[in-house]
Amino acid sequence: MEAIIGLIGIVVSVGFYYLGRRDGRRQTDDQRIQAMADKLVDEYVALARPRHDAGPHALARLGLHILGSDARIRAAIEEMRARTDTDPWAGYAGAVEDVDLVRFFEWVRNDNVNFQQMSVPDVAQQVKAAGGKRSV
Repeated sequence: MEAIIGLIGIVVSVGFYYLGRRDGRRQTDDQRIQAMADKLVDEYVALARPRHDAGPHALARLGLHILGSDARIRAAIEEMRARTDTDPWAGYAGAVEDVDLVRFFEWVRNDNVNFQQMSVPDVAQQVKAAGGKRSV
C-alpha cells in the first residue's frame, strides 16, 4: 500500500512539474509578445517625434500584424497616440473600427500598400470585402 501511495505521489509531482513548465512557457510567450508590442510602439514614437514619418504610412512600416491579435494592435496604437500626442491614424480611425487589424496590416504588408497613394478607408474596404471584418 505504501508503494502505491508513493507511486501516486511521484505521478502527481511529475504532473505538476509539467503543468508548471507549460504555464511558464505561456507566460513567456505573452511576455515576448508584449515586448514586441513595446518595441513597435518605441519605433513609431521615434519616427513620429521628429516628424520623420507618422500616421498610417508609419504604421504600415512597423509590421504590426506580428502582434497576432486585433486587441494587441489597438492597444499598441493607443499607446502610440498617448506617447506622441498625435493621431497615428491621421483622422481615419473610424474607417478601421470594424476591420480586423491583423488582417488589415497583413494586407498592407502583402500588397505593399502606400498610404500616400491609397487611402485608409479604401484599404479598409478591400480588407472587409476579403473577409477581414472585425468580430466585436
